[in-house]
Amino acid sequence: MSRILFRIVAAAAFVVLAAAVPTSALADSNPAGGSGGSASQGGWKAAHDSDPHAPIINVGPHHQGVAPSHQGVAAPLTVPSDFVIGTNQQGQQTSYWCGPAAVSEAIGLLGYVYSQGTEASLLKTTTGGTAWSGVNANVPAQFQTGYPVRDVIDYEWWANNGYSPGYVVVGLPYTPSQTDINNYKSNITYDLSNWWPVVSDAWEVAGYPHLTGHPHNQTIYHWFTTIGYGNYGNQTDYEDSATTVWSTVPAYTYGFDTPTMVGILGGRGYVW
Repeated sequence: MSRILFRIVAAAAFVVLAAAVPTSALADSNPAGGSGGSASQGGWKAAHDSDPHAPIINVGPHHQGVAPSHQGVAAPLTVPSDFVIGTNQQGQQTSYWCGPAAVSEAIGLLGYVYSQGTEASLLKTTTGGTAWSGVNANVPAQFQTGYPVRDVIDYEWWANNGYSPGYVVVGLPYTPSQTDINNYKSNITYDLSNWWPVVSDAWEVAGYPHLTGHPHNQTIYHWFTTIGYGNYGNQTDYEDSATTVWSTVPAYTYGFDTPTMVGILGGRGYVW
């Protein structure tokens, strides 16, 4: 029944996964919870952040107020309680290509095929991974805002359609607030029910909540693609390229607690 309102609620609880970098010893005595992450988690991020957090410049009306035309399926008249736009998981081809994999997955859900190698070149991905900000992608100057993931998705859509889709960067504070959680829920339910995938940048701190299957004792930076939501955005559904990095990582996670997710994204953010 094509790729619309089907979702699978994962029976397993919280497993974790990711794809990248250093290890840090941090006790699990004050884990992030349902308020978007504990202050201790946020404080650790604030003390260890090396990203320049370039000023966010969002160009053009957000998604032009339309659904991607290639889908051929109208957006629902009202936001449904549960929605999945499709599946396009790819195992990342190197340990540091989670960014290229996530962008390739997202643009594939929009109907276009770009290899991870092409995306890595456009994103200026290095052995240190794909930057959240502070890097101008290898795209025409009109698309360069210093947020390479947003800029590459916008450029590739423009190259196939002749206009910018108006993807928007949301930077989150180290300790997200309830307002940040509410905005995230509103944003992903709008985007996904209009057939637009969301690409997010996780910052998982050792000893605090991680994505499903990611090693809990590591601090990890990881890009991934959000493909759906449940319970009006209180749950997040995503696909993860780290299946080729850790055997514990499932290709798809359904029903991940949204406040916990927003805490994981704290200090980075998402592109919607």
